[in-house]
Amino acid sequence: MKITMKASGIEKTVKALGKPHERVIREGFNNIGDAALQLTIEEAPKKSGELRSQIHLRKSRWTWSIVEGPTKHGLWIREGTIGHSIFPKKKKALWWPGLPHPIAWTPNPGIRNRNNYPQRAHSRLTNSISRTLPMIGQSIIIGIG
Repeated sequence: MKITMKASGIEKTVKALGKPHERVIREGFNNIGDAALQLTIEEAPKKSGELRSQIHLRKSRWTWSIVEGPTKHGLWIREGTIGHSIFPKKKKALWWPGLPHPIAWTPNPGIRNRNNYPQRAHSRLTNSISRTLPMIGQSIIIGIG
């Protein structure tokens, strides 16, 4: 998952306005990035907190991206998984409390893709930017990947 914002053409504007204004513009740009990060974390599932802790912001000049860490957990939640069988890895059988006897394998029905949190965060962020900057709000967020 990746949400990216790039301020294209800002270099020319900053150069024309001069150094004192660059700091203010960059600060505003970074504040939007921090707000986007917070929105994405708010929209992420809250069950274990693992996925939320993996979401972070990467900044590079006039571009920032919100990305997930190396966990596959986020992909499984967004895309879902197909049904599959679970087999033991170390022992000859599976067992957990409440199970009457060990079993050789168990079916897993898969996970439905019911939590598409990046799209919700993207939508909230785009709406927020559109209210703040009505002329360029829709085109400032490049995409989700």
